[in-house]
Amino acid sequence: MKILIDCGASNGSAIEELDIKHGPFDRIYAIEPNPENAGHITSDKSKLIKLEAAISTAYGNINLYLSEKYDGSTLYPNKLSGRIDKDNFIEVKAIDFSDWLTINVSQDDHVVCKMDVEGAEFDVLEHLLKTRKMNLIDVLLVEWHPSRFPNPWKLRYRRFLIKMRLLFLPIISENWR
Repeated sequence: MKILIDCGASNGSAIEELDIKHGPFDRIYAIEPNPENAGHITSDKSKLIKLEAAISTAYGNINLYLSEKYDGSTLYPNKLSGRIDKDNFIEVKAIDFSDWLTINVSQDDHVVCKMDVEGAEFDVLEHLLKTRKMNLIDVLLVEWHPSRFPNPWKLRYRRFLIKMRLLFLPIISENWR
């Protein structure tokens, strides 16, 4: 089965582009924690499964910090872009993405994963590597956000280390946007 997992799906605007470039897909998961954005994800395709949650390294509830306009959000209140309001947050469900992958895809599936999760990509990808679940993904498209946080050199270094470890896996890894 060919599967798209759109982590940080926002309003679903990238799904059609991803379906054209990497599909067609038999199943599409749109994962978005911000209810304002998730409410706009629609499709006439029955293959779309919408999950209102934040990808993370553990299950539970977590604060989602919102922007002044409410449609922007991040799990990290120290994010420097997007006009994040540290006093404006909601509690959202978090899923252990490594465990979720194990439950929802198999080694026989062809999985394309787009990840635009406003800083959480570092922790989530390192967790996938640590738990040895990265092999469930065939194509990984990541929007990295090192310049949007304090100490961008530290995140650039983490990005470099993650990319180096990905080089030794049989997956295609590209920058998204």
